[in-house]
Amino acid sequence: MKTQFYLAIVLGLLLASCESARVPASWINENAFPPGIEDTSRILVLQKRTHGMNAKGMNNHLLRSFQKYYKGPVELATFEEIKSEAKFQDSTRYRFVVVDDAWGGTTSTRVGTSFNYSSNYSIDYRIYDIVTGKTHQRMGADATTPAKAQDKAAWILNRRITMKPSVAAR
Repeated sequence: MKTQFYLAIVLGLLLASCESARVPASWINENAFPPGIEDTSRILVLQKRTHGMNAKGMNNHLLRSFQKYYKGPVELATFEEIKSEAKFQDSTRYRFVVVDDAWGGTTSTRVGTSFNYSSNYSIDYRIYDIVTGKTHQRMGADATTPAKAQDKAAWILNRRITMKPSVAAR
């Protein structure tokens, strides 16, 4: 009986810790989406990480997330590739780039003669318009793990482009 009790607690904690990629429509930041983003015939470019912790793994997960949740074509590229390769200059095929926006901080608290340190990290995504050069506001996909933010960003973007115009205008 004790084993079943502990198993139920562990299972409950495990389920409670799972976070869905889906977010309510009211959380979607309409100012994050430029005009024309609804056109899924264009190839959406995903910013490819070239350095940092587990860049290859983050790129792979980003691509998989968008292939799973986003219904248009996607491609990974660095900003250097976007600026130098001729194919990215074709705004009828390539116009928008999904870029990450990460931030963090550290706080220290003195307790008696010792210090307690805590740090936080969050990541969200923005859309960069190649034609206008404008980076739009955060989508609202922020999470403390890159994988969750990537899943949410892909889901939010797909949700936004598939919303009825009256819902998207709110």
